[in-house]
Amino acid sequence: MKTIQALFFLFATVLAFGQTTNNCNAILQHGLRNVNISMSSEASIARKYENHCDKDYSLLTDEQVGSIEAEVFGYGGGEGSYSRREREERLREWCKTNEQEAKANKESLVQSSIIYGRAYEAYEKCLELQADKIQFNYQPSEDFKTININMQYTSPTISDGIFLTGVETEGFTYEIKTVDKEGIIVKKYSSLPDTPIYINNLATNILFKREPSVLVKEGNQTYNKVPRGSITIQTSGKSLMLSYPEEYKPTIPAQRAIELQSQIDNLNMQIEEVGIDGVASVIASLLTEKKFKELYDRNGQEWVLAMGQTVSTNSKYYEYTNTNELPDLRGRFLRGKNYSRSKSSGNVDGDLALADGQDDTFKSHSHRIYGNKFPASTSNTNGIISVDVLKSYLENFSDPVDATFTLNENNQNKESTETRPRNITVNFFIRIN
Repeated sequence: MKTIQALFFLFATVLAFGQTTNNCNAILQHGLRNVNISMSSEASIARKYENHCDKDYSLLTDEQVGSIEAEVFGYGGGEGSYSRREREERLREWCKTNEQEAKANKESLVQSSIIYGRAYEAYEKCLELQADKIQFNYQPSEDFKTININMQYTSPTISDGIFLTGVETEGFTYEIKTVDKEGIIVKKYSSLPDTPIYINNLATNILFKREPSVLVKEGNQTYNKVPRGSITIQTSGKSLMLSYPEEYKPTIPAQRAIELQSQIDNLNMQIEEVGIDGVASVIASLLTEKKFKELYDRNGQEWVLAMGQTVSTNSKYYEYTNTNELPDLRGRFLRGKNYSRSKSSGNVDGDLALADGQDDTFKSHSHRIYGNKFPASTSNTNGIISVDVLKSYLENFSDPVDATFTLNENNQNKESTETRPRNITVNFFIRIN
C-alpha cells in the first residue's frame, strides 16, 4: 500500500508551485470532509493534527502557511487580515487546543489515512496538471450535491493545450461546456463525445450533479441517504479521481451512532480473537520480544514468545484451547496436522494432537561403500562393494572392522549431530489475549 504518512511529510515541499495550488488545496479539504462523514469529526481533527501540528511554521513560505490554514480552518481560512506572526500563532493555538482530542483519537489515523489518501492522490494529480499549465478549479456547492470543475490552459498561445479524453462517474450526472473568449457557450455535452475535447486557454467547464437521496429507516428514525459517488477525469494520460462517501441527512443521532460503533467494535473483537492472527495464532518474526510487544500488544492483544511456559487460566488462550501450557517452539520447525493423510506422504506418526511434538529421527536407508582396502575379489569394476559380498567378507574376518562414512558436498563436510534442512532463525510469537 502506498505510504500515505510519508506523503504528508512531503506536503510542505510540494506546495512550492505557487498561489494557484489553492485550487488543488480544495481537494485536500474535500478529503478531510470525507473523513468527517465516514468516521467522525474527532477523526478529522486527529488527521489535521497529524498532518500539520509537528511543523516549524516559521520555516514555511506564506503560500505553505496559507495552505495549512485552508486545510485546518476550512475555506476562507487563509491569510485574511492577520499578520504572519498572528497566522503562525493561530495555528499553534489550534494545535494546543486540539492536542488531547487528537491524541485520544490517534487509533483512527490508520483508517483515515486510507480515506484521506485518495484525496491526496487526486491532489497530486492536480499539481501535475498545473505543471502542464492546466489550471484546475474544484468548486463544490455547500451541500456537495453540485460539483463545478473548470479547466483552462494557462499558456498565452491559443493553439496549445491538452485533451479531455474521459469522464467517468458513479452517482453523478454531468454536463460539459466549452466557451469562447467572450464567455459565450460554444458547445455543450451531456456525455463525452467520441472525439476528445480540446482544452485550450478558453474555459472548459464540467458541472456534476449528484443523484437524488433516498429514504432509509434506522431504528425509529427516517433519514435521507445520499448514495456514494465518484468522479474520474482523464486528461492526456493523467487520471484524477474524487470519491464521495454516502451521507445521512439529518446525521444519525450521536447515541445511535455510538450503539452502531459498539456493534462494529464487538464484531471486530470477535474477528480479532478467532480470525487470522487471532488468539492462539503463531507468527514468525525477526523482531525482538520487546519490539514485537511494543508494536502489537495493544487494543487488549497480548503476544508472548512460545517457550513452553504456562499462562493465566484467565487468558483467552486457556478459554479457547482448554490448556494453559504453551508449546515450546524454541529451535523447532512447525509441521501441519496430518488429518488422516497417508503416512507415506504425510506424518509417519499419523494424526498427532495439536501442539504435540516429535523427537528427531533419521529415515532408515542404505549406503554403498566405495573403497580399495578390501580384496579386489570383493569389488566390481567400479570399485563398488555389494552388501552381500561385504557381509560375507566381514563374517569371515577375525578382527573388528570400522567403516567410516563421510558426507561431502562441493568438498564441504556436511556431517553434524542432527539432520536438518536449510533454515533461518526466527522468533515464534503466540497470541494469548
